[in-house]
Amino acid sequence: MFINTLKRITRNPYLNILVALLLFYSGASEAWHEFNEMEEIKVGVHHGVILFSFVYILKTIPEIFKGLENLSEGMDHLKK
Repeated sequence: MFINTLKRITRNPYLNILVALLLFYSGASEAWHEFNEMEEIKVGVHHGVILFSFVYILKTIPEIFKGLENLSEGMDHLKK
């Protein structure tokens, strides 16, 4: 039971996109601050966070659209 609940939480596309957006904001904010204080080019963890979150956002978008399509089909079915 606990495992099923945990799977439902971690597979929720809305939670995943929220986490990805927060990671992206955090990484981009850190990169922006470093850019303003830049004396030399440094690659840091925040660059990896930005890349990871961007890929995760791209991965989650189709899941959200699929859910919206299912919702639309369900609404059409109810109207009939």
